[in-house]
Amino acid sequence: MNKVTIFIMLLLSCMNIFSAEQPKHSHVQRSMQPRPLEPISVEVPIFQLLEKEQTGINFLNLVPGPQSFKTGSTLFSIAGGGVAVGDINKDGLVDIYLTRFMAPNKLFINKGGLRFEEAASSLGLNDSVGASFGATMVDIDGDNDLDIFVAKYGFDANRMFINNGDGTFTDKAEEMGIATVANSIQGTFFDYDNDGDLDLFVVLNGVDRPGFLHKGVRSQLFRNNGYMTFTDVAEQAGIRHEGFGLSCTAGDINNDGWLDLYIANDFEEPDHLYLNNKDGTFSDITKKAMKHTALFSMGNDIADFNNDNYLDIYSVDMLPENHARRNTQFETMSSFSMAFDSSQMIKNCMFLNRKDTTFSDIAYMAGTAATEWSWATMFADFDLDGWKDLMVVNGLTWDVMDRDFTKFGITSETLLKLGIGKEALEFVKGLNINTDRNLETDYTQIFRNIPRTHVNNYLYKNGGNLQFHQVSEAWGFTEPYNSVAFAYADFDNDGDIDLVVNNIDSLATIYKNIANDKGTKNYLTVQLEYKDKNTEGLGARIKVLQDTVWQTIELQRTRGFVSSVDASAYFGFPSSKPLKELQILWPDGTKQELKNIAINKKLKVIYSKTPVKQQNKKVSAKENTIQPLFSKNLVTIPYKHQENVFDDFFRERLLPKRLSMNGPGIASADVNNDGLFDMYISSPENSRPRLFLQQASGHFIESRQSVFDTICEQQGAVFLDIDNDMDMDLYVANGGNESITDEPERMQDRLYINDGKGNFSLGSLPLMLTSTSCVVAGDIDNDGDMDLFVGGRNIAGNYPATPRSYVLLNNNGVFIDVTENIASSFITNPSMVQSALWTDFDNDDWVDLIVVGEWSPMRFFKNNGGQLTEITETTGVNTLYGWWNSINGGDFDNDGDIDYIVGNFGANIRYKGSEKYPIEFYANDFDKNGSIDHLMTYWENDKRYAVRSLMAFYNQMPILRKRFPLYRDYVQLSFDDVFSKGSLDSSHKMTLNAVHSLYLENLGNGKFRPKSLPPLAQLSPIFGSAIQDFDEDGNLDVVISGNFYGPDVEAWRYDAGYGLLLRGDGKGGFIPQDALSSGICIHGDSRGIIALPSYNNTRIALCAPTNGGYVQTFISKPLNSEIVMAAPTQRYAVVELKNGKNRKHEFYCGSGYLSQSANFLVKSKQVKKVTLKSGR
Repeated sequence: MNKVTIFIMLLLSCMNIFSAEQPKHSHVQRSMQPRPLEPISVEVPIFQLLEKEQTGINFLNLVPGPQSFKTGSTLFSIAGGGVAVGDINKDGLVDIYLTRFMAPNKLFINKGGLRFEEAASSLGLNDSVGASFGATMVDIDGDNDLDIFVAKYGFDANRMFINNGDGTFTDKAEEMGIATVANSIQGTFFDYDNDGDLDLFVVLNGVDRPGFLHKGVRSQLFRNNGYMTFTDVAEQAGIRHEGFGLSCTAGDINNDGWLDLYIANDFEEPDHLYLNNKDGTFSDITKKAMKHTALFSMGNDIADFNNDNYLDIYSVDMLPENHARRNTQFETMSSFSMAFDSSQMIKNCMFLNRKDTTFSDIAYMAGTAATEWSWATMFADFDLDGWKDLMVVNGLTWDVMDRDFTKFGITSETLLKLGIGKEALEFVKGLNINTDRNLETDYTQIFRNIPRTHVNNYLYKNGGNLQFHQVSEAWGFTEPYNSVAFAYADFDNDGDIDLVVNNIDSLATIYKNIANDKGTKNYLTVQLEYKDKNTEGLGARIKVLQDTVWQTIELQRTRGFVSSVDASAYFGFPSSKPLKELQILWPDGTKQELKNIAINKKLKVIYSKTPVKQQNKKVSAKENTIQPLFSKNLVTIPYKHQENVFDDFFRERLLPKRLSMNGPGIASADVNNDGLFDMYISSPENSRPRLFLQQASGHFIESRQSVFDTICEQQGAVFLDIDNDMDMDLYVANGGNESITDEPERMQDRLYINDGKGNFSLGSLPLMLTSTSCVVAGDIDNDGDMDLFVGGRNIAGNYPATPRSYVLLNNNGVFIDVTENIASSFITNPSMVQSALWTDFDNDDWVDLIVVGEWSPMRFFKNNGGQLTEITETTGVNTLYGWWNSINGGDFDNDGDIDYIVGNFGANIRYKGSEKYPIEFYANDFDKNGSIDHLMTYWENDKRYAVRSLMAFYNQMPILRKRFPLYRDYVQLSFDDVFSKGSLDSSHKMTLNAVHSLYLENLGNGKFRPKSLPPLAQLSPIFGSAIQDFDEDGNLDVVISGNFYGPDVEAWRYDAGYGLLLRGDGKGGFIPQDALSSGICIHGDSRGIIALPSYNNTRIALCAPTNGGYVQTFISKPLNSEIVMAAPTQRYAVVELKNGKNRKHEFYCGSGYLSQSANFLVKSKQVKKVTLKSGR
């Protein structure tokens, strides 16, 4: 959607014609909730909504609309009002301060038992002038009582109410130098320069101008001068972006003892992550740290939600959760634009900290990507189970995004035309407006009939394993409100966390946490007393250990959006056992430890200088002693893959993903017989493929080969000795989606013959005018030479038509197409092949074949004496239909047979097919216009709906515009209501019911057991895999690579992967290694990955090519093990381990995704003997 259009809608949405009248709950239309990611236990209520008569809080937050604001300040007239909590009068009870627009703010004093009393107006806190937004309670003057900062919107001066210590307050913002006159949103207090006093960051929103033009502004960083004055140093500190700031949260994201900043911005300006340089300046690391941010970012929070002692980040956007809301709110989910940096997505972003200052957005996998028009959000352990849960509040009074309203125009001129034309007339009739009257006089009535947007606020239970479960109603959020701000605190001192919520055009609400009413929960509340002017110890990090899991909380007051919380750390625990240890890392670097701490109480810890001061380090002392297995190779391979310009969606608008950006492929072999492994990198159309020769130093230099052509879209490649002359020849598969029937020669694969010195000439192949993908070599007939399987990928411009694949028999160096004779199902029952592997899965000394692709099960072909017989139906995995990208093999459980790693798209995608709720795809000419239409569906509340938006359907099948002139007509229907059974039954149908990447355990006799790889391996599509004993412990490990920047335009891209090392335990289990311990961080749209010996066989190199990027290389630390090389004729090895087990190790000519690793193995100290085998 055009963002200016959104601006216009926001402006018109809040005109004074809107009624402030509260809707009756009985008429509220609630959001339908899709099923959770995984089954969870039945939840009991956690929160109980209290009435104002019970709490004494009578605070109505009316948003008056833009007519009440000054010029340049109407952008944010759709919502307002903040909240701050803290113990103002030092009586041990947390008080509440609420702000609003155009009416007095109020302080409510906690009288105990969740009963509050409005403070007297004589205190000096009412501040009825202008529009108040965020508020923060903080002891800014270091006198041990709380002051209150109020951010003012609408070009009024910010307030800094200093607590006089006698129950009254004095505004000293002007004399302190922080009385900013702008569109202020929130103030964040933090000690960015570690000098002992609190500095201030003020988030500023942009300015609107006539003609709906808008300008971002730079927010302000005020350095505390130490004597109650502040100076704006944002420019010299390196914070220079101009945007529409909405929130800012401080947190030490790299554990170096210095506070960093995450600033959420609305509209075109992306969010910004600023890393503290420890010298008074910040570096904007957003591009390096995050592959995208949210488009319309509002609130954000920083907390360690997965208990790994690293702070994660969550920012919220405005994506609706269900089919009806998405299609009535947005014309498209796409945020791509050629006009500005579009590395932004219309969705919430949950950034998992990877510990190396990079982050992965896991919101789709976590189940937290869509929470409607969201404002404030925070992590906290609401159910006291030791895991931080998540809360998001959302809402607007009026549904200004409703497409049925906006599609008819929103200027006064177009409103006059609402009665002209059939569609407009029907729309007006639907609003019950008297069309006999001039519509200009019914302006108010039209706006009054815009639908209300009452959707529940969101609560998510942290289920561990990077998943959150939506429990809003189950935990007590049964009444929907339009909410903008909230804060949590233990208002009744019973150990659990209560809530105060500031609602739009409604009374503020209090939720009592009843989790611990029976005293069965376990908790610890920690408060700090620090030195200097930072009396509450803001920025200190508190860690607690009960059993084996550390919990970490960093004290910050400003959180979420226009909200601030109590300066207490609230911990929950699964048992009542005392804590083994409690650690506090104070802002000055002092580490304080307490042992054997009883829980179920409030604990105050006073700063002590006695402990040894820990030096500020980027990682903890323990982590710093671990040398990573790999390091980024500073010697780059001088090649950047650059895709040719081609838009798959121009020809086929509703393709599920691009088919023209599959490469590059990569293959490794010693092509010039110097004992070093070289590499070939395939190229896109109109680009030159590259052959690089490895040098003894580990460098690579290019060997130019004039015979390599550039007219093809190259895919996979494989080196093999075709003619048994002891040198490595080269086969290259050609495919892609660009070529069509008038250019068949572009599809023909290529064969290059090696002269023994690394010089290649063109060989001959059978005619193969098919878009192929992978090529893998194996000795099908056990005659001592290498035969080929070549996978057919797609038919260009004719998705989902499926091409044939090929089995090529090597007859004395000449390849013969024998597919019809020995594997006819590749012709009669083809599939869209992505990867294949020649492997002896039944240990009969005949290489079998496994083929994987999209919309297909993994297909198994048993080699019966040179004949390939498909046995998929009896393998035990025949019902798993995936978007399989790759397959690779290794004996991971050390039992003498080969197990497999199968790459899929992972769980971090928009829609996840399952056995009960599959993703289904239909291809047919539904509108009878001569072109094939592509429809993909998902399930929501036991009904099927289309994955793509109605606007995408309009563009593909214009006839739907006549059938569904109004969005509301379309969204009431399921997919099966929209399209007839006859048209669906006659369609080409495909199914996806498995999205996880898998480990296939070989059970013997052609049977397999699938197991999902660990959650960290499900963050992105897995393409590449390299298998070897990388950590030299005698067990096989695997390094995976992935991402995909070519899904449909509404998904835009899947980019959460940075590569991952999975350490094998020798029993078929895997332990993910973070980037600090593995040293692996693969950026970009990665494809395959290969492993090869380097540095004269003393180290292992990993090489990962990237679509649209460079080849990234990683070098292992020097090995303490021997590298055993396999000759081209040797097919596998038997590895005898000192523990008595035997591991089978196969050597592949092509494996993973469009990849060929070098054939070697690591003989570690745990290996007794290695026996190389040459096959049958």
